[in-house]
Amino acid sequence: MMISRMIKASSILVVLLMSLVCFPTIAASEITKTSYDGVEAAPAPPIWPTVFHAVLYQNRSNDLAIVDLYYEYPKGRNLNLIRSQHDYDKGSQGALWDVEFDNHTSFYYHPAKKTCMPMKFPVGILVPNWLENATFLGVEETDKYKCNVWTKADGFITYWEEVTSRKPVKWIFGSGMEEHILKWTVNETLPDEHWQTPSYCFKNSTSNTTTTSNIKLQQQTVDELLTFTRFAKMSSSS
Repeated sequence: MMISRMIKASSILVVLLMSLVCFPTIAASEITKTSYDGVEAAPAPPIWPTVFHAVLYQNRSNDLAIVDLYYEYPKGRNLNLIRSQHDYDKGSQGALWDVEFDNHTSFYYHPAKKTCMPMKFPVGILVPNWLENATFLGVEETDKYKCNVWTKADGFITYWEEVTSRKPVKWIFGSGMEEHILKWTVNETLPDEHWQTPSYCFKNSTSNTTTTSNIKLQQQTVDELLTFTRFAKMSSSS
C-alpha cells in the first residue's frame, strides 16, 4: 500500500537522530569553494515565498514520482500531490494526497480508493525561513544552473538555489532521496475546495489515526517528506 510506504515515521526527534547517525552526508569538500560573484561574504540563506506551487521530480532509491507541491503559509497549509510511476500497477491505490495543516494535523489519502490515514505531529508546517542558520558551502553548477549550495543539520538536507534568481533547483536528503524542481511559480495555489479533507478520512477516525508515538521503530525507515517539514519548522523556531 502506498500509504504504508510513504507514511513511516516515529517521533520526529528519533527520526532526525537516525538520519544524522545512519545516513551518508554530502561533505563540504565536495562543493566547489568559490567566492559569491567575487565577494567573499556568503549570501543570506534563502527565504521561501509565502505562497507558491512547485513541480518536483522525485527519486527515492529509484522509486520515481512527480510531486506537485502547494505551499500556503498565510493559511497554514501545505500539500504534496504524489504521482508515482507505479500508480497504475496492479494493487496500487493511485496518487497520494499528503495534506498538512499548521494545527499539527496531516491527512494522507488516495482518492481513487478512498483510503485515508490521519496523523498528528508535535509541530505544524514548514516556515518560510527554515534555512535560517544553514551553512553556505559555496557555488557549483548543477542541473545546468550556477547554484549557491547550503546544508543544514550536518547534512540532513543539502539545498541548491540558482545564484541570480535564487529559485531552488534541487535538494537532497542525507538518505539520498533527491527532488529536482521542474517548475516554480510564486503566488500560485489551489482553490479552497481542493484543500477540503475528504469525509472518508473521518470514518472510524479513532482506529485509523496513527500518532508518531505508537509506531514501532523497527517497522520503519525515514520518510523524508515528513521529517523535512517538521525538522525545519522545529529548527527555525528554536
